[in-house]
Amino acid sequence: MKSLPTIFALTLAVLLTVAPLTANAAGIVTFTSPTAGATLSGAYVISGTVSPAQTGPDQVFIKITNPSGAIVNVYDTPATENTGAFSQSATTGSGSEWISGIYTITATDSYSATGSTTFNFVAVAPPPPTSSVFLQVSAVASNPVMPGDTVEVSALVAWSNGTAASSATFSGWWISPAGTATKLTATPSAPAGTTGVWWWSIPVSSSAADGLNAIVLGATVGKTTAWTQTSFTVDSSFASSAGLASINSALSSLQSSMAGNFTSLGSTLSGITSSLGTLSGTVGGIQSTVGNIQTGLTSLTATVGTISTGVQGLTNSMTGLTTSVGQAVTAANSASSQAANAVTAANNAVTAANNAKSAVDNTSTYVLVVAVLAAITVVLELAVLIRKLS
Repeated sequence: MKSLPTIFALTLAVLLTVAPLTANAAGIVTFTSPTAGATLSGAYVISGTVSPAQTGPDQVFIKITNPSGAIVNVYDTPATENTGAFSQSATTGSGSEWISGIYTITATDSYSATGSTTFNFVAVAPPPPTSSVFLQVSAVASNPVMPGDTVEVSALVAWSNGTAASSATFSGWWISPAGTATKLTATPSAPAGTTGVWWWSIPVSSSAADGLNAIVLGATVGKTTAWTQTSFTVDSSFASSAGLASINSALSSLQSSMAGNFTSLGSTLSGITSSLGTLSGTVGGIQSTVGNIQTGLTSLTATVGTISTGVQGLTNSMTGLTTSVGQAVTAANSASSQAANAVTAANNAVTAANNAKSAVDNTSTYVLVVAVLAAITVVLELAVLIRKLS
């Protein structure tokens, strides 16, 4: 990299080369940025106007010197034809040249117009060299926590080489869900037999709002401080310690009551078991009786089969009897028909008898009448016999 004096010399050579030979009087450069006396750090813009403005090409050479007069930056930027306006991006730097104080910006164009302005710069001291061993702190909080309970916070302080800090002082804040920070005043305790471990018991108000709470802790060992953060949630939907104690008491009472109930239930079950034994004997007797009934039913079934066979034979006999009765009815009907015929014949005989009676008076026919009457008697006796048979 070329040194600033070398760059400056080359730039002057360029300006002498491109600068026209003119006998005109030199103009001026007016700055619009930065404002004279402004404090700058980082990027900024150098801008202004060359008067008189040139109708042809014009270059503006810019140099920046520190409070000691050393050149820290140079720029070469064109000026706009006919207006003379120019603008250059710039930035403050770092290093031994960039010291605190007033810096001067000087601008000169190709026609020897010149002007200057100043700004203030405050150098930032370089950070001290860091050690390869540094302090570390971590923390954890009990979670969740009910209003009215206590949040337990523990922290571990150790060096990066793995050595636990044997002593430390602490500062910190409790930040509520609403963002309110309260300085921690609780004194930590170091559990026996440990190194680098500290413990806080922080009461939580019974009216604490639900939500996320942050604990910010700073641990200082000697001249070194390290920071960490942990958090816990307040949730009133959980039972508080007092509520849990009440529940435990109720459960103890319920357990005692249930123990008595279980004893009574055990006695009842023993009685039921004894009754079941008696019932089992009774059921055995019933099963024996049912067996006898089944045997009787089997015998009865056999008897019913025999009766069914006898009924079937009787049915067959009745069928034959029905046939005989039918035949007898047929014969009776035939006899009745014959009797009717006999009656008809008797009626005819009566008629004949009447006729014969009329002829009795006739002596000459007396013998004939007797014979007729005898015949009528025989016919009547025959008719009576037939009626009896029917």
